[in-house]
Amino acid sequence: MTVSAQYVSVNIQQGTLRGNTTSTVSGTTYYTFRGIPYAKPPVGDLRFTAPQNADPWTEPIDAFEFGSICSQQAGGTEDCLFINVFTPKLPSTENDYLLPVMVWIHGGAFVTGSGNIEPGHLLDLGVVVVSLNYRLNVF
Repeated sequence: MTVSAQYVSVNIQQGTLRGNTTSTVSGTTYYTFRGIPYAKPPVGDLRFTAPQNADPWTEPIDAFEFGSICSQQAGGTEDCLFINVFTPKLPSTENDYLLPVMVWIHGGAFVTGSGNIEPGHLLDLGVVVVSLNYRLNVF
């Protein structure tokens, strides 16, 4: 794990992620990792198949921005299988303890919506928030 004024870096099984450090309205510091690919883009031969795990990456991924939303009337793209993680604590080897995790799966009747949210107040409560995009409509 690396922390700098520009970004925070964590290593996960697939590779290294760089995210942002920010704070809630009440001043709680938290870390954001947006637009993390959790599956290969479901395009071409993968269009109507079950999702395939994302390939590991060798260069750090800049997880500063939300990934694309999935295809819907308001726009979007088929390359949209991204996850977002907001955490008030980074992994460490000292005094490590677990935090509750809330996974938010957006509604929208499989027609509209996205996981692009800002969880704000939940981070004040010490909750890790995970949101995601998933394929909509016939895709």
